[in-house]
Amino acid sequence: MDDCISREAVLSLIDEDAYATKIIIHNHMMNFKDVIKDLPAVRLEVPTGRWTVKKMGDTSWYYCSNCGDWNTYGRSDYCPLCGAKMEKGEDDAETGA
Repeated sequence: MDDCISREAVLSLIDEDAYATKIIIHNHMMNFKDVIKDLPAVRLEVPTGRWTVKKMGDTSWYYCSNCGDWNTYGRSDYCPLCGAKMEKGEDDAETGA
C-alpha cells in the first residue's frame, strides 16, 4: 500500500540535515532532493456518498451510503467515519420513522 506524504515536508527535513543530501543509487552519487522531486505523484481518489436522513423521535440519524455508518453529528460535506465527500441529489432524502 502506498503512503501519501508531503514532498515539501520531506524536502524541508533534508534541508535541516546536511548529511541527508546525497544518496547512492546504482553506484552513482545523486542529490537526494532531486530523487524525491522525480518521484511520481499519487492521485488520491476521494470516495463519494450521499446522506440518507432518518428521524427517530426528536433525533435525526444520518446514514452514509459509502460506509454504512449511522451518526447524529448532522449533515456535513464529508462522512466523519470514512471521509467520503457527500454529494447532493435525489438520494439525499429524509425518511420518517
